[in-house]
Amino acid sequence: WQLMSWDGGPVICSEGWSIAVDCSVDNDATADITLVCAGAQPERNMPPTLPDHIRKLWRRGQIVGSLGSGTFVLARSGILAGHRFTLHWAHQPSFKAQWPNLEPSAEIYCIDRRIFTCAGGVASADMTLQLVHDRCGLKVSHGAMHACVITSRRSEAVEQMATIASRVQSRNKSLVKAVAWIEERFLDEDCLKGVALAAGTSPRQLQR
Repeated sequence: WQLMSWDGGPVICSEGWSIAVDCSVDNDATADITLVCAGAQPERNMPPTLPDHIRKLWRRGQIVGSLGSGTFVLARSGILAGHRFTLHWAHQPSFKAQWPNLEPSAEIYCIDRRIFTCAGGVASADMTLQLVHDRCGLKVSHGAMHACVITSRRSEAVEQMATIASRVQSRNKSLVKAVAWIEERFLDEDCLKGVALAAGTSPRQLQR
């Protein structure tokens, strides 16, 4: 592994920590995989020429990807069209506002040909373990899991958000429909009437 910053200097993360790096980005270097890592404000300190660098690596036939909101860089590089990809759920509304023609997945990570993306956080470990499994086999990937005290590897089909039924601890269909409506449209006028219609029940029953 090599940790790089654009100019070779330490990086100040969104929590204020200073992160030392190994070197600056080498435009002529090759790597098995190049991942862009970004934080809470993905475009705040984005080097203007970084998207061009990622696009050049991808056109050379190399594997590129992102952790969390690093997907913004991939979008700016113009390589996401026709690919499955994801990023953290909290950044998806602003992402869609900028690129309405690109639809991110709700999955924890996506591996689509030479573009690897994940939601960040623990999903970074899931995606990495999948890559280890694909390249090194079951025995090595299990060894990596045990070293990291991870008991199971989640597949990319797992969604980032738990289902409503599991969050409210109920399988009542009316309640699940009501919560889904509220999460999408809680700012609507006359919310109670709208959610009751969506749930297929009366406002009184819904309040109970």
